[in-house]
Amino acid sequence: MAEKIQIDAGQDQSITALHSAPAESLTARIDQTLVIMSHGFPGHKAHQDDLYGAVEFLLADRGYHTLRFDYRGCGESDGREENFTIGSACEDFQAVLYWAKSRGYKRFIYVGEGLGATLAIMNMDLDVRALIMFWPVFDLKSYASRGLNVKEITDQEQKQGYVDNNNRRIGLNLINELKKIDIMYALKEVFVPTVIFHGARDTLVPISQLDIGRRYIPAKRIEITTFHDGVHGMAQENHRKAMMYQILQFVEKYI
Repeated sequence: MAEKIQIDAGQDQSITALHSAPAESLTARIDQTLVIMSHGFPGHKAHQDDLYGAVEFLLADRGYHTLRFDYRGCGESDGREENFTIGSACEDFQAVLYWAKSRGYKRFIYVGEGLGATLAIMNMDLDVRALIMFWPVFDLKSYASRGLNVKEITDQEQKQGYVDNNNRRIGLNLINELKKIDIMYALKEVFVPTVIFHGARDTLVPISQLDIGRRYIPAKRIEITTFHDGVHGMAQENHRKAMMYQILQFVEKYI
């Protein structure tokens, strides 16, 4: 069963996470391996119809330790949504990684969905053994306008520092980051076995973004699974079952 914990993020703020450590692991090797799950934005650790809850249950049943957390400004963590940025999220990721290493974890599997996959790539570590991504965002500039639906920014929004979009506050600092950051160089550092899932009917993160991943990710072992009728989040039962099955096969093959 997952335990709710708090991870120090500095500046008198903390990150809320769910840490699952099975009572009986299959091997000592798995005992030292932690699966870290990075959610997209806007989002939280139970986002996309509790996708990460399903991954946690799947891998915990096989003895893997997992950690899914809320970035600051999201879910149960401290901070305001409009203050979420790529920079602050990378700081959070590093805080989580520091916590994990201080608890004795020596190997990691990164899991990322949407913009959370981007953050996982930007925080690759020498101890990462595999990467699992759902509908990853490789074209950040396009995501700012299409995924976040930010078009023209009004004078009022400029003054307040964020765009209020469907009751979600999207900071202008984040929008400016997305327009400037090119993750090509980060993609070129992905050498670990990688699996990607994407829906062909995803309108927020178009499947065409996979072309960027194919072009720049140098990993020799990369599996890309697309669902012809899959939409963003792929919550359909048949999609979830297929993804969970492939994740289990992938982890047992490469870890």
